[in-house]
Amino acid sequence: MLQGLLTVSLLLSVAVSAIKELPGVKKYEVVYPIRLHPLHKREVKEPEQQFLSSMKIS
Repeated sequence: MLQGLLTVSLLLSVAVSAIKELPGVKKYEVVYPIRLHPLHKREVKEPEQQFLSSMKIS
């Protein structure tokens, strides 16, 4: 009984490992993007230069 269980478990483990390594199939690693620096809002400055389109002509 114990010998039968050992042989069945051995055969099943070999079959499972053979399924993982299929010929012609490439193995890829999944890489998830990680943000290196926190996103900062840009500093809001008043424009030093005025353009003609934004100036009021009197």
